[in-house]
Amino acid sequence: MNEKDLIAGTIEDLKESLGILRDHRDALNHEIEAKEIRLTEWQKRLQGLGAEPGAERPRSPKGANLRSIANVLASRLEGATASEIRSACGLAWSSVQRTLGKHTDIFEQVNGLWRLNAEAKKKFGGSAMPENNGAAMN
Repeated sequence: MNEKDLIAGTIEDLKESLGILRDHRDALNHEIEAKEIRLTEWQKRLQGLGAEPGAERPRSPKGANLRSIANVLASRLEGATASEIRSACGLAWSSVQRTLGKHTDIFEQVNGLWRLNAEAKKKFGGSAMPENNGAAMN
């Protein structure tokens, strides 16, 4: 084997290794994101248990409801009912309805199920929405 073949083989091995590592990184990022969402949901649930009946819940940061709903729908490719979304997000029914109805550029309803529309899937790759877009949402 000459030096040129050795170098070409090494380059191919490195490309293959990098591809595998990138796939692992993407999987880890997805898992971290899902766990962060679950953590937030459980924290909200715990906070809700400590509140007295009739006490006002604090407002979510701008865009938080939109991100929460988009994250749920990104993980449910077949879609989800508004009630399932409400349960998964821990949001008030009216907040879910308002967010879904207001953001027709992101969500669509098909056969009673809400899902990310084709444009949102392309834009966000079917994954969770980025946290830094909050200023443009809500």
